[in-house]
Amino acid sequence: LSEPRPEYAGVELHKAFAGLTGVVTLGQMQEHNSAMGMTGTGAMALAATPRTRFATLAASVAILDKTALAAMFSIGRTRAYTNGAASLIDGASASRTVAWSLGIAGRDVLHAGDSLGLSVSMPVKTVSGAMRVTTADIQDPDTGALQFVSSALSMRPSGTEKVFELAY
Repeated sequence: LSEPRPEYAGVELHKAFAGLTGVVTLGQMQEHNSAMGMTGTGAMALAATPRTRFATLAASVAILDKTALAAMFSIGRTRAYTNGAASLIDGASASRTVAWSLGIAGRDVLHAGDSLGLSVSMPVKTVSGAMRVTTADIQDPDTGALQFVSSALSMRPSGTEKVFELAY
């Protein structure tokens, strides 16, 4: 790859006791020429180094002899950045992301050695933040010259993705 990969640093604390396991993860990712995994070239080129910090809480608990319930919640914050490339993308404000999951799994459900799991989750979703972009606003009818304007576009999607999984 010609572009440097993101740098990641994190710490994870893990504790198990009496059928309950808890995990706390704190981390930071520094991207290079990308933002929240998005890359581009030409009119959408990115020359930015945004930093994202995040925290994740996860736990699992045995609720029956061969059945466990697990949950996870994660929140992240990406710092505002300015795009150094000659691009339609000027930069972005600080943004926040969240993700969560909830699942149940059992062993020896139909036969010895098998497992069955059901989960519902919301993958990482941006819940705040705006990207600044430059776009053509109006065109002079006499000369054909374009006038450009910089505007903020919300990075928060209008919908929410939910994932339902059944595994055997």
